[in-house]
Amino acid sequence: MRTALAHHGGRVNGVEIISCLPAARGRRIGEAVTWLPTLVRPELPAALIASDLGRPVYERMGYVALVRFTLWLVAG
Repeated sequence: MRTALAHHGGRVNGVEIISCLPAARGRRIGEAVTWLPTLVRPELPAALIASDLGRPVYERMGYVALVRFTLWLVAG
């Protein structure tokens, strides 16, 4: 199973919800599904928020890291 979503913020392709089952990792399936929303409107740049796991994939595709942040959750 894999997922990918594109949305438009006017001047950018927003790339979201990229996922791939662990059994499919390492076979460039995540990269393949990421290209779809990245190029949905090829005349526009694309932007996404990457996990640490996905970062090497996106860098290989030509994405450039702009900022890093961590979200924290307190359970309970």
